[in-house]
Amino acid sequence: MKTSRLALTLAVFGMSAAAAAPLTAQTAAIPDNPEKLVFAPIAYTPPVARDYRVVLKNGMVVYIAEDPTLPLSTSSSRCARGPTSCPRARRGWRG
Repeated sequence: MKTSRLALTLAVFGMSAAAAAPLTAQTAAIPDNPEKLVFAPIAYTPPVARDYRVVLKNGMVVYIAEDPTLPLSTSSSRCARGPTSCPRARRGWRG
C-alpha cells in the first residue's frame, strides 16, 4: 500500500512539475513593463482605388477587389438620396 501511494505521489509531483515548466518559460519571455514590448514592423501598402473601380452599364460605380486567401464575401453600398439626386423636373416627387 505504501509503495503505491509513493508511486502515485511521485507521478503527481512529476506531472505537476512538467506542467509548470512551460509556464515559467512563458513568464520569463514577458517583459515587466509594457513599454518594453517589441513588435515586428507591419508593412502595409493600401490598394489603389482606380485599379478596382468599375462603372456598370447603368452608371453605377462599384469597386471590386478579389482576395483568394479567404472564402468570405463582403459587400456594401451607398445610395445618393435627397434633393440633389432628383432631377429638377421631378422635385418634390417621392418614388
